[in-house]
Amino acid sequence: MPKVSVLMPSYNVAPYIRQSIDSVLGQTLQDIEVICIDAGSEDGTLEIIRERAEEDSRLMLLPSERKSYGFQMNLGIKQARGEYIAIVETDDFAEADMLERLCSLADAYEADLVKSNYWEYRNGRKFFHETLAGHPYDKLICPGEDDPSLLKVSPSIWSAVYRRSWLLEQGVDFLETPGAAYQDVSFAIKALAASRRVVLCREAFLHYRRDNAGQSVRDGGKSHFLFDEFQAVEDFLVQRPELGKKLGEVIRQTKHAQFLTGKRRLKALEQAEFLIRVKEELQREAANGEAALSLCWQQLMENTDEQIRMNAILQWQEQKMCVSGFWRELEGAGMIYLYGAGRVACLVKDCLAQRGFAPAGFLVTSLRDKKELEGIPLFEASRLPLDCPGILVLACVGDEKLPEVLGTLRELHCSNYIAMNLELRQSLGAE
Repeated sequence: MPKVSVLMPSYNVAPYIRQSIDSVLGQTLQDIEVICIDAGSEDGTLEIIRERAEEDSRLMLLPSERKSYGFQMNLGIKQARGEYIAIVETDDFAEADMLERLCSLADAYEADLVKSNYWEYRNGRKFFHETLAGHPYDKLICPGEDDPSLLKVSPSIWSAVYRRSWLLEQGVDFLETPGAAYQDVSFAIKALAASRRVVLCREAFLHYRRDNAGQSVRDGGKSHFLFDEFQAVEDFLVQRPELGKKLGEVIRQTKHAQFLTGKRRLKALEQAEFLIRVKEELQREAANGEAALSLCWQQLMENTDEQIRMNAILQWQEQKMCVSGFWRELEGAGMIYLYGAGRVACLVKDCLAQRGFAPAGFLVTSLRDKKELEGIPLFEASRLPLDCPGILVLACVGDEKLPEVLGTLRELHCSNYIAMNLELRQSLGAE
């Protein structure tokens, strides 16, 4: 039985996989097996794996259906024979002593799980990422008893080693939702929740690549898979009610933080459906008396309704633009006002000027000493009859301020407006 089984899931990572495999095969701990679980790569990745497997018998290729990251990882866990399991994603790479150092700690403390910090790697430079800051190093801890907040740290499942027999006994595995992202989330939380013997290492060994545009986490459109991940965690805890009582609150706080992260990764026009589901989840928690009074929970509760309304407007607007076109909307307007007097408003003004449109004025919430901007009058929005037919208002502020401005326009009974969000500005060349 090898000391460590290193699981390396791959799909179309030809520019990176040779460095990744070589960093694992070059470990100072030689008693390892390396399992590359490939989901049908078509860019030369398979050829590189086969080439290195012929050169080093410790490396094997395990073909996988193209279903999901979780499906690949569970295949690897079933195939593994090592005392410990490590994970190295095939666009990342490891320091030569990573496995030796982490396994030595696991042996010394008889740990189920040893986790370290990691390096963020961008464009040839590395940055120390102390994701474990504030938690005790080099001592045996039980997260459920000693340090529940440890479950809030970045999943970073590849900066750890796991005792294989313990993973199997506890049923810690990956969700296999087809096409999903974020499938490290439930695995990481379940592993830390179930373990009674964890050791943390301050040093960093794994280089986590942040300059790969193909990373699934960059696909904001997949943020809705977070709901599946946290449902899997809840199902896991239902079978362990005592653990659920101890860790339920910190897991909810972790979920809220992940929701905020997921929202930020979505384009404005993709957020409405996600935020509606977030609101439903928060309402369910509140009805069950589970609402966590965390900063993230408060931010979600305070902003979700307005953002849902804003994104519904943007979705309607996108459909409308596809039919009639932005410029046709302007041609049909009797008078055009730009709400805002900053960088965005000036960029939009210049864009309009190129097509022969001159705004009647800039609108602001409150007018001070300044009466005009770039030769165009400034007006207090509340002093104009914005509900009159023929008036079109372009909301020209940054996306983060759009909810507030759209709310103000509704209060002023203005029904004919266009939200100049980033995507629309970029499509018009006004950014």
